[in-house]
Amino acid sequence: MLCVTAGPDDPEVARGHAAFRRRLVDVLLAQISPAYYYVAARYARAVAQRNRLLRGKTMAAADFDPWDDQVAALGATVTLRRRDLVARLAAAAGQIYRELSGGREELVVTYAANLPGAEEADLIRAAREAMAAQRQAERARGVTLVGPHRDEITLEVDRRLLRLYGSRGQQMAAVLALRLAERQVLQEETGEEPVLLLDDVVMTLDESRQARLLAFARGAQALVTVTTLAALATLPPDAVVFRVAGGAVEAQRAHLA
Repeated sequence: MLCVTAGPDDPEVARGHAAFRRRLVDVLLAQISPAYYYVAARYARAVAQRNRLLRGKTMAAADFDPWDDQVAALGATVTLRRRDLVARLAAAAGQIYRELSGGREELVVTYAANLPGAEEADLIRAAREAMAAQRQAERARGVTLVGPHRDEITLEVDRRLLRLYGSRGQQMAAVLALRLAERQVLQEETGEEPVLLLDDVVMTLDESRQARLLAFARGAQALVTVTTLAALATLPPDAVVFRVAGGAVEAQRAHLA
């Protein structure tokens, strides 16, 4: 069973390091394409091996060439796959965020590669040139400075970077829009309807966003967890409510209490 989860740590996707955003995209790509997981794992190993060389004593180009080739070729594949997926997520998440905000705000999601190139060959060439040009800087720092492991995925609301200028409510709403877009892409790719798990996140939204989010959830198999029903501003009349206390599960009527 496929499942898309939004949890209390999810705001880090919006306000934290780029690694959180790259991970969201990589996990989704691995779900819809096992071959991508293999490519991404090989890329990570190639970067790790190249970093060990950079921290070692060798300066011979011949020692770096095999790893430069792998980092460039595998990195190009990772970049292209991520770029395509982010474009799909951006379109869906933008529409969902617009609806969550009542049409008042616009979310823009952009994949920002640190190497130029629209095609695989261009990306490979750019990577090899950049690694050669930055060899001394890489030696000084002991890390590979080019490639998709350093790419950014930016989230902007009304042309302002969300991680710097967004409110907590905007950040949470943006991540929820991404999760709902993730669910949409998974369903399109697999033909299965993923379960939507909203784990202790609904009460972080204001009343209007809560109502709109729960309206989205009504169109899906969804499980919403809260510490108290009173935290919810609204609850769909057809919701099935379960109370968990003392290790026991008790069914309740769908009303706020």
